[in-house]
Amino acid sequence: MFAIGLAGLAANLTIVSLLGRSAQRNINIRGAFLHAYGDTLGSVGVVAGAVLIAVTRFVLVDTLIALFIVVLIGASTVRLLRDSARIILEGTPADLRPEEVAEAIRSIPAVRGVHDLHVWTVTSGLVVLTGHLSVAGNATVQEAARIVEAVQQRLRDRFQITHSTLQVDSLQDEMIAPADVTRMNPP
Repeated sequence: MFAIGLAGLAANLTIVSLLGRSAQRNINIRGAFLHAYGDTLGSVGVVAGAVLIAVTRFVLVDTLIALFIVVLIGASTVRLLRDSARIILEGTPADLRPEEVAEAIRSIPAVRGVHDLHVWTVTSGLVVLTGHLSVAGNATVQEAARIVEAVQQRLRDRFQITHSTLQVDSLQDEMIAPADVTRMNPP
């Protein structure tokens, strides 16, 4: 029992050390890391249990060690499930506040407002943003492109959002009353 535990421990420690460097950047690697981490704890438990049983003859120590390992693995699994659910349900990343993102966008001089802002995680490390930018007057295509470029640069620099789809709306267009559809769709 002791020799098998040591062999498993050596193999699992190698795997944990290899995966540990990337575990926080990628949720899939984190899942593999937690699996190897659980196996490592199991190996430590086998070795510790073998020593304690040999010394004390108290066989329930094996069960107590197993329960302790279950609690440790369970806590890590809950965090992994929560983060996975946030990605699957296209939730806003936990460390990102949409209000801060909107404020950063509005701080760009040409932008008067931002609405229909959506921020979500597609996969580990890839945060996506869509939104509408309100600008004063009628921006030319070139001006709109410069505004979008400035916003995208701000999103990359401040929030590491590298994929964004932005629509530029004129404040003048937004002031059209909903009943005034004839202006948009002449007879």
